[in-house]
Parts: sequence; structure tokens; C-alpha cells
Amino acid sequence: APVAVWYPDAIAALHSFKGIGALLPSGSRPLAVGQTRTLVARYGEQFKNEQGEVPVTYQVTYLLAVRKACGGAS
Repeated sequence: APVAVWYPDAIAALHSFKGIGALLPSGSRPLAVGQTRTLVARYGEQFKNEQGEVPVTYQVTYLLAVRKACGGAS
């Protein structure tokens, strides 16, 4: 199930991505300063709650990898 985390504003949400080590996909370019300002303003206008907080929703996925033991006497 998706997990929603609320941040004081869109800038704080963007900073949280850096905190978890999120990266841009290979070959993509970061947004220009003006584009980032527009994104932050629009996100806040569209999604903020009554307290002015904005949500970020994560789909949490877990992966467990098990390595087989190598060789051994037969």
C-alpha cells in the first residue's frame, strides 16, 4: 500500500529526495531554476492541505536476495 509523508512545503519535499539518495535517471538533465520554482509553486497550490503541508507518496517495495553457497565437497 502507498505511504504518504507530509512536508511543510514543496521545497522540503524536494530536499527529502536528496536525503534518501534519489537520483535523476541516466541521461536526464536537472530542471532550470525557473522551472523548479514553477514546479514548487504549482505543486503547493494543487496539493497543500489546510496546514499548508504537501504530501509525497511512496510505493514501498522490498527485495530479498539470497546467494547460494558456492561449491563444497561432493
